[in-house]
Amino acid sequence: MSVLPTAKEAAKRVGLGEDRIILLGDQHDPELKVEHFTSIRNTNGVPKRRAAITEPSKTYIFTVYSSGTMGAPKGVLLPHRNIISNVLQLSAGEGGNLAWDGLDKNSDWVLAFVPFYHIYGLLRLLYVILYTEYHLIKMQKFELEKWSAYVQNHRITFSYVVPPVVLHLTKYLIVDKTI
Repeated sequence: MSVLPTAKEAAKRVGLGEDRIILLGDQHDPELKVEHFTSIRNTNGVPKRRAAITEPSKTYIFTVYSSGTMGAPKGVLLPHRNIISNVLQLSAGEGGNLAWDGLDKNSDWVLAFVPFYHIYGLLRLLYVILYTEYHLIKMQKFELEKWSAYVQNHRITFSYVVPPVVLHLTKYLIVDKTI
């Protein structure tokens, strides 16, 4: 399912141009108007885009969407300062206790399946992982057999999971086969 039309409509509603949309994952814009993250990633150490953050508390860098628990889902603007504060809080909260240098003493590997458009995926599984310099393997979606194979074959040391996945893991014997 393509999320690009929704992203274009959301950008239009808040007055942003399509040039502010960056696609993640396997999807590409068939009209080539929206950039894919692989076309803008930094591979040579020289930033391709950089906007000055002059007022971190007032410079909004993300619009994430609430789940709509208390009504319709709505966009929530998050300023630069909020994101940086959360990354530092999450890292400090662990206090290095979760880092144990991985199974091969080269670094920890995190297996993620929560989408990066979700605030937890964006902050915990993308920005904190980048900040702590762990390795990240991103699954498109949770599939038990693939998840188990990744854990075994890539020697995953952490995977942040949601409660339904924990229940799923406890119910199926595939876990016994791979661990």
